[in-house]
Amino acid sequence: MTIELKNGRLTHNGETLFINLSLRAEGGQTCVVDNLPQKAHKPLLHALMGLLPLDEGFVSIDGEPLNERSAGWLRQFMAYVPQNLRWPDEERFRGMSDEEVHRRLLENAATGDSQIVFVEGIFGADDETLCRQMAQSGKAVVVCREKPVANKPIAPPREPREGELF
Repeated sequence: MTIELKNGRLTHNGETLFINLSLRAEGGQTCVVDNLPQKAHKPLLHALMGLLPLDEGFVSIDGEPLNERSAGWLRQFMAYVPQNLRWPDEERFRGMSDEEVHRRLLENAATGDSQIVFVEGIFGADDETLCRQMAQSGKAVVVCREKPVANKPIAPPREPREGELF
């Protein structure tokens, strides 16, 4: 499964978060977005999941534009790991830090049946390793982070293919 954003522009709460952003993640690949401010991470991932409309550009799944109908279908095959979590009443997460809950959800995404995984934030090198392993297992992984944590990049650098805008 391939997810792609072409020439995306998003304004959220009256502020333009990104302009002309393009990205692509195929099964077996990790796409790392680390040049956006943190306040743009969640809105970007929500736009990729079809939960927030773009001002310009489009999101596609396997070449087909994402719309209300296909967004619901996509969410059957995806996992979302948010960075900031609040689980005050949920027993299984009681007493855990945000980092520990994030790690548990990331581990669940790694072992689950999802084909696309959206990860907001990376807390440590172990998280980066899990993202690499998910891609190696055939998942398309999109990661938003502020900066690299480990010395080794999550996704190996590659040259854009013909027709890709980076």
